[in-house]
Amino acid sequence: SLQNAIINIASIGISLNPALKHAYLVPRSMGRDKPTAVCLDISYQGLIHLATQSGAILWGQAKLVYQSDKYTNTGIDKAPIHEQDTFGDKGPVVGVYCTVKTTSCDFLTEEMDKAAILKIQHSSKASNGTWKTWWDEMARI
Repeated sequence: SLQNAIINIASIGISLNPALKHAYLVPRSMGRDKPTAVCLDISYQGLIHLATQSGAILWGQAKLVYQSDKYTNTGIDKAPIHEQDTFGDKGPVVGVYCTVKTTSCDFLTEEMDKAAILKIQHSSKASNGTWKTWWDEMARI
């Protein structure tokens, strides 16, 4: 499984360099009486890298939305408005969104509220590991 994961990394053009945060090799239990396997997990940074390298988008970003932020969805082909006090008291996370700019200069945005994020967290085998250590990063994936 480790060899397959590394071959997949090389074939799609992303990096395991921790500074780039494109992807991670994650050990996963395959169940009772089965050995642990190494799985390739591609991060949102890796997906955005692949999309920009292929020319599908110009850029993209995933951002957390906090209780004190002002977030407005402005429509299907416009960037959202997200105003925040970056260094002040933000309050708890209330959601997350990812916006990309297409090559035709349109914007595409996907949003998820905190309840949906928590549902994914609780169904994850990593809910007591990576989700506890890196919640903000996992929520943006």
